[in-house]
Amino acid sequence: MLKGRRLMVLGAGPQQHPLIQRAALLGIRIFSVDANPSAVGFRLAEEFANVDVRDIPKCQLLARKWEIEATVTTASDWPLRTMAEINEDLGLAGIGISTALVCTEKGRLASLCFEAGLPHPPTICATHWDDPAISEFEVPLPWIVKPVDNSGSRGVVRVAVREDLPAAISYALTYSGSGSVCIQKELNGTEFGAQAVVHDGNLQSLFLHNDLLEYFVPVGHSVPWKASVDSSKIRSLVERCIEACNMRSGVMNFDFILQGDSIWIIEFSARAGGGSIPELILCSTGVELYDAVLSLAFGQRPELRQTHACPAASRAILSEISGRIIRIEVPRSVSDNPNLLSATIESRPGDFANSRSGTSGRLGYILAKGGSVVEAEHNAAVFCKSIIVEIA
Repeated sequence: MLKGRRLMVLGAGPQQHPLIQRAALLGIRIFSVDANPSAVGFRLAEEFANVDVRDIPKCQLLARKWEIEATVTTASDWPLRTMAEINEDLGLAGIGISTALVCTEKGRLASLCFEAGLPHPPTICATHWDDPAISEFEVPLPWIVKPVDNSGSRGVVRVAVREDLPAAISYALTYSGSGSVCIQKELNGTEFGAQAVVHDGNLQSLFLHNDLLEYFVPVGHSVPWKASVDSSKIRSLVERCIEACNMRSGVMNFDFILQGDSIWIIEFSARAGGGSIPELILCSTGVELYDAVLSLAFGQRPELRQTHACPAASRAILSEISGRIIRIEVPRSVSDNPNLLSATIESRPGDFANSRSGTSGRLGYILAKGGSVVEAEHNAAVFCKSIIVEIA
């Protein structure tokens, strides 16, 4: 039973709000922190604090004060180290510090994959454009440059010629808190993802999904998975990752590239994926992934039962231009369509919209169904284009 238990949610923004809503529905007592004093998730919290999720000492003090029994987050890597420190400090279930470090530092992840023999693109870390490590990186271009310690595809740049490398590194460094970037061999192939439910170090359930990206930024997802690759091959790879990073209990998010018959690990993290993936899985299978997140945080094995199979797709609502939102509305042509599963608006008039900036510029999202996954993707795209967004 989770009712009445004390939960600390690190992050209370739009992407954490659905998890907070589910926790509240289950009668869990919610205590939350977020750097935004107006975070939407605070509305459902018994107590909250305007504290950055990366401020480990302050969050630890609050966890002790609130007598927290479990910690959770979703859709963001930033809180993972703080969660792990609190878990180990208070003897809670969930991820440990070694797991959090691997999932929040891309250089550590690359080293772990190399040591464990896991398929991962050749990678080096650098702090400036003339770092000696770069001259020793004998991998053909193009390369992908990304900050070692950020998520949501922030600061990611493709470099096709060496002359563009200094500018790419400078740009990626603006998104790095530690002042370091990864330089990685670009892999051509089909990107896809997975959500792995892990209990006591064992893979309990695995959900595969298609990913739609615009310049490295995920803007949509869909199920069922389209590829004809044997899913047991992916399951085996995920199990090796779980063992390598010492994942205890929780939901993990995986990013893969399918290249011919080869599957490459791009990244993985010890939290559920963003971009409405848990909502998508619920609509398409009946499995409530947030229930798994919550149960595992309290050290309980979740009960996951698929009740149906429905092709479905999610798509982020984005603005074509930057500016202040004057009007945002779901037209009747969308709301009355039988293939619409849900239309969620996360922004409101007066908010600032960034032009097609992916996870940081999402105004909301669409969930749609169809007779096939391709039809569901088409419906989601059409519905998104029909959303009325007026920008000043």
